[in-house]
Amino acid sequence: MVFGFKKLEKVSYKNIFLKYLKINPFNINKKKLSSVVSKLYFINIKKKNNFDDYIQILFDLYIFPKISFKKPILIYDFPES
Repeated sequence: MVFGFKKLEKVSYKNIFLKYLKINPFNINKKKLSSVVSKLYFINIKKKNNFDDYIQILFDLYIFPKISFKKPILIYDFPES
């Protein structure tokens, strides 16, 4: 039992991106990633943004709000940077 819930859903970082954005965060280049961010209208693309910035923007602003809060979800295999 976890925090009063009988079941904990486990999803890899890669699979959460595949599920919600249809991209593999470990196998995408910066140009394609910036295109995904632009299409979702989150930010004006600036050359000073790096790969990690784009990944974090997508996770925080697109994926996180879609995750169910009805049960706990453990997202594992986050990248080192």
